Order: sequence, then structure tokens, then C-alpha cells
Amino acid sequence: MNFDESHFFPGGNRAREQDETNFELKQLAWDLKLGRKLVGDFSAALTGRLLIADAKPSSRLPATPASIAGNNSSMTALAVEPSLSYDSRDNPFRPTRGWFAEGAFTYTDQVDRNQFRYLGYRVEVQRYIPVFHDDRVLLLRGYVAKQDSLDGGSIPFYELNLLDLNNGLRGFDRGRWQDEGALLFNAEWRFPVWQDVQGDIFLDEGQVFNNYKDIGLKQFRYSAGAGLRFVTNRKFGFRIQVAASEDGVLTLIRGDLEFIRRRAAMLGF
Repeated sequence: MNFDESHFFPGGNRAREQDETNFELKQLAWDLKLGRKLVGDFSAALTGRLLIADAKPSSRLPATPASIAGNNSSMTALAVEPSLSYDSRDNPFRPTRGWFAEGAFTYTDQVDRNQFRYLGYRVEVQRYIPVFHDDRVLLLRGYVAKQDSLDGGSIPFYELNLLDLNNGLRGFDRGRWQDEGALLFNAEWRFPVWQDVQGDIFLDEGQVFNNYKDIGLKQFRYSAGAGLRFVTNRKFGFRIQVAASEDGVLTLIRGDLEFIRRRAAMLGF
């Protein structure tokens, strides 16, 4: 990936919309994932990752300050992530009932220098509840992720946890909220419209944080909206959603399922 203009908002959960800065990022990544079904609905996986990245302030002003960790520098890093998941959903593309839960732990170490070294972990739980009829579904989701630096190392800003239109908080522009920790809740009502078309109404609320003590009820950011999902029991087509937040209104046209975790460096899409 080669981005000439990606967005970073310094200040974590206190960042204002006008605090937007711009950076350039060149990134090449390889991922290898080995998974195995254990027993019942439980599965385990081990993911390995090689990341080569180079970031610098953008030529478009205001530029992300060079003093931000990871900016105006490059890194080659290896990461390993064991994960455990439970999936009792009746269908991965158009579920009507069941649970999905996943926990993962990540260790990332820079191999060309000693500037970046960090741990990360995340836990996600989804519950699908049929209401009135099997084709009318209430989805409830909770997600928490946290990173911590190791042995005097730091975390490059483009690897921080992220909440935005591509990462669960659909009323906010890409790169909007970023910090070491992220807490997110989603509620979504899905109902049939016509054959392979679903409607949805949703509410998202989340916050990023540096330490758990920073979490507070008044710190949550909210977005709400509605849309259409074009999906069958065998494959996902695309979704069109409109979401509103304190920053304004956004229209999303996406060819992927909601709530697919993305690395923060994917924010250029």
C-alpha cells in the first residue's frame, strides 16, 4: 500500500475534528494464518505477520508532526498472534441466531532496530437474537482492545487501535479516533426487505483511551444510522449505509461484512 494522504488526529479521545493532520505511508505486509477446529464450536489459530512500513509527514498541510512515534521513520517487524474463537452462528454471512466470541494476543517486535516493541490483546463478543421471526435479528456486539509498549520500545502511531467508519464507529471519518486502547459497543436491528436484501438500523458507541482509568461514560462517542445489506446465505454482496455523528453525516458503500477487524494501517482505504 502506498498512501500519499492518510489522516491522524492527535489527542486520542480528546481530538477535535479540526485537529486532523496528514501523513504518507508506504507499507508491505505478509500474513500467514494456520487454524484448527478443536471441539464443538471452538477453534484455534496462529497468525504470523511480516510488516515493512515507512511513514513521513504528508506534503498536504497540516502535516502529522514528525515527533509522533513512528512518523518520519521506517520499520521492519515480525508479529505473532495466537487466537481462540467460539462460533455457534447458524450462518457466517446472514446469521439469525447464535454467538461469536474471539480472544487474541499479539506480540510485535522490530527486527531492524530496537525502536518499536509492543504487546496487544483484544476480546470480541457478538450475540444474534431472533425477534418475532427468524428473519428479524437483533445483533449486540462488544469489543475491547489494548496495546502496551515493551522494554522501552514504542508503538508506531499507524498501528494504534482505531475507531472510525471502517472500524465499528460508522459516523466518523477514517482515522478519527486512535489510541493504545479502544472500547466499542454496537447494536443493530436487521430485517428483510426483499429476497436477498436486508435493511438495518444501528447504534454505535465507543471511545479510545490510553489507560483503563481514562474510560468514562461521558467519553463515549456515538453514531447512528440505517442502510441496506445485499447478502445471501452463501455469500456477501455489498452494503450501503448512512451514519450520523457529532462530526456530520457519512455514506458508506462497502463490499465487506461489518465488524471485520482491520489493522490501523488500513485506514487509507
